[in-house]
Amino acid sequence: MKMDTQNNNSGHTAVITDAEQWAKVNSCKLATLVGFVFSFSFGLNLIIEAVWGHRVPAKVELEGLDIPEMGALGYPEFELKPEPVLAQ
Repeated sequence: MKMDTQNNNSGHTAVITDAEQWAKVNSCKLATLVGFVFSFSFGLNLIIEAVWGHRVPAKVELEGLDIPEMGALGYPEFELKPEPVLAQ
């Protein structure tokens, strides 16, 4: 492993190894990447929400998305029946 020595202002000699340099560079790269990806995806999601929205209308959501998205029921063996209203 290569070792470099470096003098700081206090007169002490600091030893920097390749592993330390690698860790510093990679942590800087990771912080930059996380900062960019988070900022970009957050901004993109704000734009999408403002222009199109992330959700379908409430009526379509309550009816189910099988027919609007696929053109068929997802579970055709199920029979959808209204729940009976019990008198109180």
